[in-house]
Amino acid sequence: MDNSAKCQLEIPSVQGLEPAQLTVGRHALLKCEGEWDKIFDFTKAQFILDEKQPYAIKVLKAEARDLNHFDLDIVFHQAGQFQWPQLLITDGAQQVNLGSQRFMVQSVLKPGPDGKPPEAFGSVLPLSLEWPIFYFLILLSLLCVSAISAVLYGRYRMKMKKLIDSLKKYESNIDPDLQFYRSIRQLEKQQYPLPELEKAFSLYVTRTFQVPAFDLTPAQLYRFIKKFRPEFVQLRPALKRIYSEFETLKNDHDSIEHRQDLLKKMYRFVDVEGRLP
Repeated sequence: MDNSAKCQLEIPSVQGLEPAQLTVGRHALLKCEGEWDKIFDFTKAQFILDEKQPYAIKVLKAEARDLNHFDLDIVFHQAGQFQWPQLLITDGAQQVNLGSQRFMVQSVLKPGPDGKPPEAFGSVLPLSLEWPIFYFLILLSLLCVSAISAVLYGRYRMKMKKLIDSLKKYESNIDPDLQFYRSIRQLEKQQYPLPELEKAFSLYVTRTFQVPAFDLTPAQLYRFIKKFRPEFVQLRPALKRIYSEFETLKNDHDSIEHRQDLLKKMYRFVDVEGRLP
């Protein structure tokens, strides 16, 4: 049997692309008519190409419409002019000759200063696939982003480990709440200076909940508790109210009355809200 066919190229319309223009990556159809061995398996159809252009054209889908007609959904991965005296497809056992074929494939990349599209580059890593430089740049960008993300995450984990290790310097034989009460009694004669009040409260928070309160902003502290001390996450609103009032007094309403009111809230937190379960 003469396993040969005559094929006609059809390029489906795509919005935004020039009609009937074959470009890299654009689907096209080869509608073929002829004779072939009916045991040919179109689900395995692939082009037989020479070593110089092993990936120029690829079969995405092949389907026989009837005993004498079949369609090939094809795509080109390289730009340029291609001509085959005999373009062959195979299913691994049988072959069908599509006859002489000639294609002009346009690049999707903008022309360079010389008016020509960028050259496709050679093999990437162990692959022999030739890609336009545009795809290589995308791959390179993704690899760079992944590498940077890994470095930043590693630094973040290292920073958190150092912060957690630094908690050892706050260890004491005195219970955190007793140390807090002692500090407040010492500050009474000074009318409770705001920086010292905040220091005493932060030391209690640091020791009780094992969080680096001195090394983090309040917002960072709340996130740290959520991530590394989830068992205390329900205390974040109360902590936020107290630290927010510290900021308010620093910026505007600092007075002995306001400090004493803040002190009552701190006592309530230490005596009631901040008690370990």
